[in-house]
Amino acid sequence: MLLPHWLKVLTGRLTRMLIARYGSIISTRSLFTRLIVSRPDPALSFERLEHRLLLAAPHPVDLAGLVGSLGFGVRGFRIDGLDAGDNLGYSVSTAGDVNADGLDDLIIGARFADATAGNTREGEVYVVFGRAIFSTPFDLSTLNGTNGFRIDGVDAFDNLGHAVKTAGDVNGDGVDDLIVGAPGANVDGGDREGETYVVFGQAQGFAAVVDLTTLDGQDGFRLDGIDQIDRSGLSVSKAGDVNGDGFGDIIIGAPYRDQPLSEDRGEAYVVFGRQSGFTAAIDLASLDGSNGFRLTGAGSGDEAGGAVSAAGDINGDGFDDILVGAEYGGTGGLAYVVLGRGTPFDAVLPLSLWGSELRAVSDDDHAGYSVSAAGDVNGDGFDDLIIGAKNFNTSPITQPGEAYVVFGKASGLAGTVNLSSLDGTNGFRIRGIDHGDASGTSVGGIGDFNGDGFDDVIVGAPFAKVGANYTAGETYVVFGKASGFPATFNLSSLDGTNGFRLDGIDQQDASGQSVSGAGDVNGDGFDDLIIGAPGAAGTAGEAYVVFGGNFTGGAETQVGGALDDTLTANQGAAARDVLIGGRGNDTLVSDGGPDILIGGSGADNLQLLDVNFSGNRRLDGGLGADTLSLGGNILHLDLTAIPDNRIQEIEVIDLTGTGNNALTLDVREVLNISDHSNTLTVLRDEGDIVNTGPGWTEIGREFIDGRFFQVLTQGAATLRIEDLSVTVNGNTAIFNGTPNADSIVYRVGSGQIRINGVIYALPSNIEMVQVDALGGNDVLNLIGTSANESGLVRPEAVFFEHDAAHAGFDFTAIDVETVILDGNGGTDTLTLRDPTTASDDKFFARPNSAVMFAADGSYQSNAFGFQTTGIFNAGNDLLRFFDSPGNDTLIASPGNSTFSGPGFSHSAQGFDVLVAVSLNGVDTASLTGTAGVDALLARAGVAVMSGAGFNFQLDSFEVVNANGLGASDLVRFFGSSGDDLLNANPTSASFVTGGFTINTTNIERLIATAGSGANDVAILTDSAGNDTFTGTVSVGTLLGAGFFEQTTNFDVIRIRGVNGGMNTRTLNNIAFTLIEQGTWV
Repeated sequence: MLLPHWLKVLTGRLTRMLIARYGSIISTRSLFTRLIVSRPDPALSFERLEHRLLLAAPHPVDLAGLVGSLGFGVRGFRIDGLDAGDNLGYSVSTAGDVNADGLDDLIIGARFADATAGNTREGEVYVVFGRAIFSTPFDLSTLNGTNGFRIDGVDAFDNLGHAVKTAGDVNGDGVDDLIVGAPGANVDGGDREGETYVVFGQAQGFAAVVDLTTLDGQDGFRLDGIDQIDRSGLSVSKAGDVNGDGFGDIIIGAPYRDQPLSEDRGEAYVVFGRQSGFTAAIDLASLDGSNGFRLTGAGSGDEAGGAVSAAGDINGDGFDDILVGAEYGGTGGLAYVVLGRGTPFDAVLPLSLWGSELRAVSDDDHAGYSVSAAGDVNGDGFDDLIIGAKNFNTSPITQPGEAYVVFGKASGLAGTVNLSSLDGTNGFRIRGIDHGDASGTSVGGIGDFNGDGFDDVIVGAPFAKVGANYTAGETYVVFGKASGFPATFNLSSLDGTNGFRLDGIDQQDASGQSVSGAGDVNGDGFDDLIIGAPGAAGTAGEAYVVFGGNFTGGAETQVGGALDDTLTANQGAAARDVLIGGRGNDTLVSDGGPDILIGGSGADNLQLLDVNFSGNRRLDGGLGADTLSLGGNILHLDLTAIPDNRIQEIEVIDLTGTGNNALTLDVREVLNISDHSNTLTVLRDEGDIVNTGPGWTEIGREFIDGRFFQVLTQGAATLRIEDLSVTVNGNTAIFNGTPNADSIVYRVGSGQIRINGVIYALPSNIEMVQVDALGGNDVLNLIGTSANESGLVRPEAVFFEHDAAHAGFDFTAIDVETVILDGNGGTDTLTLRDPTTASDDKFFARPNSAVMFAADGSYQSNAFGFQTTGIFNAGNDLLRFFDSPGNDTLIASPGNSTFSGPGFSHSAQGFDVLVAVSLNGVDTASLTGTAGVDALLARAGVAVMSGAGFNFQLDSFEVVNANGLGASDLVRFFGSSGDDLLNANPTSASFVTGGFTINTTNIERLIATAGSGANDVAILTDSAGNDTFTGTVSVGTLLGAGFFEQTTNFDVIRIRGVNGGMNTRTLNNIAFTLIEQGTWV
């Protein structure tokens, strides 16, 4: 939100506009203020700045004039200590977003507060949650868990709150954590070993008061100092991700830690974050290199660890670095930079060997009294750092103090850096103003306070005199920029364009004793700052939050408000635009070039037309799930070639654009692109390529917002890449296979499908699943439920219905060469079809299974537990049935057949050859021929019936019934070794042989040959006409109108003339016994 009260100079169009409208202007500032006052709800309004050129911030700022969020004046608010002597504000910091509401929070220490009655000085810490609107002053007694909470020290004189900081995300749950020091705490009855507490952030909310004694490793933990008087926790900070595992690490200082024969050498402890496994208490002596490490001071009395901080990534290698101050090191104080790395650390690292040593300018400067990351002050893509030397002297002014900004670079820092060598290109000195100011007592990076795309720094001078008020304290903000820094920047030269001064209020306030960036507390897209004044209000202490704003931007700057805004760059590809979304879910559209896009709070979309980051282009999504979108064509976003601090707080990358785009990354980019998430999601469409780098493991698929994503992990990093093989359209999920051999497994009702070993969990609303397996020799396994289901299978296609309540099939698959279906209970029906084109196909069915396949192997469909129907088209098609242990029944006619038994039924249509095997039970087959000439050949256990276009082959059916239908049909019976019995008449016959029975009807011609039995009998019955029987040796033939019956090798032939007509017989040397019934002439 634009803060009009911060204007110092108004020029250009605005001035001309006002003169043209009002004739003259007496005070451009007051007139501009009146114009803004006429706006409704200025804190929530949305302004574009095309018609203004804003040049300066207010200078100086009287901290007594903070007006809250909605007033006119300097926007910010004051936080008052509760009781005299609390020393509130001795330490202040951003807390990150500890309650996961999308706004940064504050943490303030009151190291001398009495948590219990009496002068006990347990210390207290206050966490104030960010929100859009603040009034001033803020009453800490109102903290109730919803707007913030209090943390009480445990024991008397613990001095909890001497140091407070955000810890980053130590346990990797996506929520920032807190770290607070209690350097006066006694460990196990000792003496001031010091304790440090990490309190995990959480989205579920906090109690009004957090009890540190209940921390159990799940909600936080305690870190115990090692030896007496170490005062561990005198300084604390997040360390960033030093070892590159994706979890935030922390650093703790113990400046009075002794070494053998060396007092107060000091130590610092880096403790690695991890997902779980924290105990309630951790002994800092247990750090062994795998869970963290110790950094030991170089010399006696150095007090290394008096100040500790994250340094950011000063050499751009993707690993965060750390800073350790030793104000008494050397002759004038030292600071050490220790680089992070992915290789293991030793348990103990001497700072003199492992750290770049930054040396004071002169003796007794106390360089390293304060240290901090500075962000990227000069916008070169490397993080910078800042070091305070509160006692720096310069003739004739004594102890004005100095601070030093050291620029990062790809090669890192030399082993020794003399701070006197800073020349404006490698960093610069920030010199205090007056005698005894002690500028540099506190230093910090505050992010991009003025929204120009460069990070800014803050320096505290708590002993500075303001007017007649001694030790009221002053604080200075120095704005970052691309270049043009002098070797020495004099704080007296601040003028609102290069930074500004903030003045303490009353004598002895010591404003600036602690300073810090506050994050974006009000979610407007600008970083804020916080200043501590522990001596204010009778040492109750105060803290001041000052909101950042668009203080130096001109026509190139556009700022959103509380709503969902769309800001589009308009300065052209060669110029810089600054787009700041503010609150809401904003869309920021670059027009190319070195644009600055800052999302603020909310789920923002930052859109680029090109991926050139060679200038000072910077993208910062802010808090919330933010997206970087490529709006151009054929773009290649190579994150491995772009400094990490150029693209920050991005959780989603959208490649879809207007053409085929590409993304290159590795695990470091996934871990570093957001401080609040180790998960990066990539959206894409056909033609977009994602180069992931090595080391990833695929763990499955995840469905998010209507899309499936391939999920890859590597350590703590998770990469989600949109799976283009799946499309979800309403209640239908459509899956595409690969050109290779795919394996597809779908269990109806399970809510998931497995393709090539990858499990897709289906959304609950999905009613229909469709699969296109594409090329390759694909296999589908489809498993039904216990309900009654139905399906249709044809070559390379499957249609399956589970729920008849909605139209269409529940499951379809095409281009699948092998199909395996399992009905899985219920009365399930399935139709199997062969191709519509001529091909030789086969259908084999057993009681609970069936298979249809092509003779050339081009497809195969398998079914289990279905009542199946096989349907054949052209070609020489084979049907084969196998019986069950029970009594089964086969019914067959040319092109149609049904085979059924206990609990199963299979049928087929359009086949050419039927083969049925009956090995168990007492099975019956009923065969029907055609109107043409058919033939049946039968013997014990075997029956073959054929005719035009069909062939039935039966094996071991106990009863076979055959109906010839047409004229001139032929049946041939062959007996067995036992006694055969033939009973025939002109229209039907029955043949019993070897335990099998063959019955025929509508058979005009019969030829029966007995086996080798001793008593084979043939019974031949005449017709109503005149019939003739002829016997010659072993052959007996009965012939009449329309029928012919011939027997051979029967022992007994009985001829029955019982139907009338004139029957005759002729016998010629017969070898069988003839029995006549009726009249034969």
